Amino acid sequence: SLGWYPSSSRVKETAKAATLTMVDDPGESLMAILTVNPSMDIKTTALETELASNAPSDRKIDFARKALKIGIDRVSTDPATRAAVIRLRTTATVGLTALKDSSPDTVPLYAEVIKMDRKNDQTLDETLKTYVALGVNGSDPAAEYLAARLTEYNEFERSKANTPRDKSLIRQIVTSMGLSKNAKVKSALDAAQFIDYDANIIRLIKETLPKVPDQGQ
Repeated sequence: SLGWYPSSSRVKETAKAATLTMVDDPGESLMAILTVNPSMDIKTTALETELASNAPSDRKIDFARKALKIGIDRVSTDPATRAAVIRLRTTATVGLTALKDSSPDTVPLYAEVIKMDRKNDQTLDETLKTYVALGVNGSDPAAEYLAARLTEYNEFERSKANTPRDKSLIRQIVTSMGLSKNAKVKSALDAAQFIDYDANIIRLIKETLPKVPDQGQ
């Protein structure tokens, strides 16, 4: 239905709703669309439909993880396609966050997304959402990644190399550390309070430290 009908006909909305009532888990059919259909927008719609279905959480997580991998592997120089790819990845990341995915297997995918950050407005929202997902994931690899990133920004701040954009990412990293409740972030977070960050970041660090257990607890 996505290929032909105008939005005014409401056929698209009706068809999408039908997939949610025909079967509890339309994942098998939707997976074929996700992997075979060349349109990034239709891939995203397939993902949204699976996430909205009555499928078990583990099936939704697996679907979203595959969608995220497809979005990472797809390279395009065309602005419209690049924006559609970002939308697919972001939808997958937000879905995994909502499902409270805590698998260590997802962390390398998040790291790849952050590596693709272009230090511009187009990728800022995606990168912030990926750091949120890492905090919710909370696994040891997620915590180790967050700790490594904050340590890197700590070093940049020593030479005042962090930009205002960087500082928005630092605030999210610190918040995600609190979400993780993983002791592996403690050392980097503790060190950050002695870096010459601005008052707002220092306040956030101090508020977050009590939320994180010490190693061995």
